Amino acid sequence: MQIDPRHLVQLATIIEEGSFTTAAEKLGTTQPALSFMLRNLEKRVGQPLLRQRRRPVTATQLGQMLAIKGQGIRSLLEEADRETQKSRAGETGIIRVGAPSFFCEYVLAEMVSVFRRSWPNASFDIHTGYNIELHRNGRPAGWIWPLARCFWNSQQR
Repeated sequence: MQIDPRHLVQLATIIEEGSFTTAAEKLGTTQPALSFMLRNLEKRVGQPLLRQRRRPVTATQLGQMLAIKGQGIRSLLEEADRETQKSRAGETGIIRVGAPSFFCEYVLAEMVSVFRRSWPNASFDIHTGYNIELHRNGRPAGWIWPLARCFWNSQQR
């Protein structure tokens, strides 16, 4: 038995709103569509999910447990949406750096610190070694200009 995660989100909204009509408005669907979904979900799980279908809607124990799962799914979807928006806006991402250890220790550490003040959601994947070692491991050394520009601009202030 596989439950459609969208149905759990819809169930959670019905219970939170206490009404099929209000939940339908919030979800951008119709009350009959939600009623149909709920009947199918109840058939799938083999038990009723609501004690009372009229205002205020009340959930059975199983209905409440599945609604909690639906709230978790909704939360994950909202988080994924926020992360996608941050990525599109250039506020998050992974910066990969391959450089000799002396450079990482004496220069890169401060550059990363300065860079993180402007872009706190960026993360770094730093690999140390000399150019030949980095190439051998599939991580060619390279210079990251935005990082360097951020560092040098902060030093001139």
